[in-house]
Amino acid sequence: MRFETDVLVVGAGTGGVTAALAAAAQGARVMLAERDGAVGGAATRSAVHSYYRGSRGGVQEEIDRRTGQIQQLLGGEVVGFHPEAKRMAMTEMLTEAGVEILYHALAVDVILEGRRVSGVIFETPGSTVEVKAKVTVDATGDGDICILAGVPYTKGRDWDGIMHAYSLVPRYIHPQTGKLAFGNFDAGWVDATSSWDISRSYIHSRALLWPDHPRWQNRRPPWADALLASAPLIGLREGPYIHGDYTLTLEDMIFDRRFPDVAMRCYSHYDTHALDMANESLTGQIWSEVLGQWLLDVGCDVPYRSFLPKGVDGLLIGCRALSQDHDAGQALRMQRDILKVGEVAGTAAGLACQQQCQPRQLDIKKLQRALIARGVLAAEDLSRKSRPWVLPPGVQRDGETWEVCSKRTPEELAQLVAALGTKEEGRALWWLWQSGEDSIPPLLDVLKSEAPETQKRGAAIGLALLGEDAGVPWLVKAIERRDDDRLALDGVVVRGGTSERWIASLICLKFLGHTAAVGLLADSLPKEQVVPNMLHILHYFAAVADRLDADEKTLVCDSVRKLLARNDIGQGYAIPQTVRWSVDLIAAYTLVLCGDKEAIGIAEEHLKSPWSFIREAATRVVDRCQAALAS
Repeated sequence: MRFETDVLVVGAGTGGVTAALAAAAQGARVMLAERDGAVGGAATRSAVHSYYRGSRGGVQEEIDRRTGQIQQLLGGEVVGFHPEAKRMAMTEMLTEAGVEILYHALAVDVILEGRRVSGVIFETPGSTVEVKAKVTVDATGDGDICILAGVPYTKGRDWDGIMHAYSLVPRYIHPQTGKLAFGNFDAGWVDATSSWDISRSYIHSRALLWPDHPRWQNRRPPWADALLASAPLIGLREGPYIHGDYTLTLEDMIFDRRFPDVAMRCYSHYDTHALDMANESLTGQIWSEVLGQWLLDVGCDVPYRSFLPKGVDGLLIGCRALSQDHDAGQALRMQRDILKVGEVAGTAAGLACQQQCQPRQLDIKKLQRALIARGVLAAEDLSRKSRPWVLPPGVQRDGETWEVCSKRTPEELAQLVAALGTKEEGRALWWLWQSGEDSIPPLLDVLKSEAPETQKRGAAIGLALLGEDAGVPWLVKAIERRDDDRLALDGVVVRGGTSERWIASLICLKFLGHTAAVGLLADSLPKEQVVPNMLHILHYFAAVADRLDADEKTLVCDSVRKLLARNDIGQGYAIPQTVRWSVDLIAAYTLVLCGDKEAIGIAEEHLKSPWSFIREAATRVVDRCQAALAS
């Protein structure tokens, strides 16, 4: 069967629905193809039926208005919005817009004319369906159409390729309020591109619904006495990221960067559920663990270039596979923002059809005017100034604006230094870091003074961020004492998002590449009970391995081997899957770097895992080990 349309939207999830509505609003004929049997994605099929962060505006306002009206007709009370009400509202709006919906249609190939995508081929229960389109929007969530078209992409974090933890959402009647509620807990890791991993994840996560599952041995889950159902789909928070004409970064969000081709703004925080932060990027570790800013709101312009897959025409990205890096993807994935992502892509697709041009040739000014008219952008977004999200100690968001890179006065630097060792240390460290070499003298003065040890530790951390090792003795003291205090954000200590200060000190030593704590940590590692701490120590050893002498390398090897000899490693982690594989992989790499050539076999064993995400991680580490052995 063959069909033709102006705009083909593949995927009827969070972004796909708004993409179809926006394209239709530009007068385009629109077909919306979906492999599932309903629209709505995370909200309706994965049952995450409330908003967290994300920016408001655009067609989502009408979706929410209609959802509220339908929810009243359905009766009962709901935490957030009723998922069925939202599905009904979306379906109603798509029907009114004249969008043709094709359910149970699995995209299996793209139609290419040179490097232009001119359609998609689907397998359906009855036949193979070929849909030709002037513009295609990839709203599959995982960038499936872009990947089929040969666009390069990345998966997961750099160290091991692991993607964000997925969730399974039980729906239940809350025992106290009587409201329809949901439990959005982390169920494990999964390779979003592997059907075998996905299948095992359904089996694994649904077993967690049993109230007597070992996962709940210390507490009874809230759905134990009133479970209605589990979500039809697991909640995949991350998949591949498609390489576009611009790749958005966490740094862009922290600095509230502006772009001349702004298409929308995003807003969230660095919402990684990872507790194995040593496996995340150094940027993420510094932001979360050293500066304690995990929960701080960040956001920036999202440039239109991030919607354009590299090297192909006729195609736009309209889902969380947007061109961004892993760190940025922890933030730009919230439902409100993805609703806007879809609306931007759909608006651009419709305008490209109107103007008979490729999306890449679209006049950005015309697109921006259309997005302003739809409420996706505000007129002031085209000329606004960036504002730093991290404010100095004592400065309120609606008060004085400090320019991020401007020169600090001696009085301002003194104010920042005075905040070290207090609950405002994270903010102070950020501004001292951004102030560059001007911060070094006052930080050195703290080390020479009679200041409290916590302030000296803060000064040592600040110097390390500036590449100075004068504070190393205080970092080592913090590690030796196992300083267990944590930073606060706006006066609140967030234990799920920031580590003890001895870990922050260890990250700083790793950042400097300084070996001062090797002997101390080699002694403590075999007895370490906390998995995230093990990972931090092992990554530190790997980072400084090339600076160790022969005796130090032997000491590290002996320590790591003693750790691996234990049979209790990887149990009791917050996510109900063993993480022994994660410890093994960094341990193997550390051993290889320290001269144990046979240790590569430890990583190679995990190439046999039935889980694709573990095999992917093992492959990356084996490649690193082989490169180290060849050098």
